Order: sequence, then C-alpha cells, then structure tokens
Amino acid sequence: FGPSGVGYPSSLPALQAAASKRQLPVLIVGAALNTDVVPPEANWRRFVAAAAAGRAPTWEVVLNGCSHLQFLDKQQPLFALFSNNGPTPDDVVRQITQVRPLLFFLSSFS
Repeated sequence: FGPSGVGYPSSLPALQAAASKRQLPVLIVGAALNTDVVPPEANWRRFVAAAAAGRAPTWEVVLNGCSHLQFLDKQQPLFALFSNNGPTPDDVVRQITQVRPLLFFLSSFS
C-alpha cells in the first residue's frame, strides 16, 4: 500500500498486473480520515490509481466521516491509541461496507 522498500513490499504492482490481465472490476473503499494511521501518499488513492492503470473498471467509495480502524468489526484498545474515530458511527461504517460489495457485485456481474 505504501512506497516499496526493504522490508516494506507493496501490493500495488500486483494489483495493477491483475487488473490489466483479467480486466475484472475492482472495488476500493477508503476512509477519508485515515491520515493518523496511513499517510496520504499511501492511502486508498494509490489502490484506485493502480487498478485504473491496469484498465480495470474501478469503483471508488470514500467514507468522509470514517477513520482507518472503523472498518474493524471490533476495536482494539491498543490500536485506538493511534487512531481516532471519525464522526460516522462504527455500526454505520460496517453497514456501508457490507452493502457496497453486494451492490458492486450486482452491478458488475449481472
């Protein structure tokens, strides 16, 4: 997800290659308030760019009031020390992230 380096491999080249080879639709869900955990240069926008560079049909869903760790089913107190939740309640974040893949699947493969 971030810049590649020693001990820090990136999945972006693999995503771009798979998108190019298979041309399958790609769904990227991002948290707009994730910069306390993930720097802006390593966030969901890089995944969107990699999928688009591979010419895959790409859906980008950004939750503006959501932080990185709100996607977890259960918050871990240790991780919560490093990331603040956004104003969108956790249960709403989970509902959105459960429904979006279904809508994506239905629109992409029906």
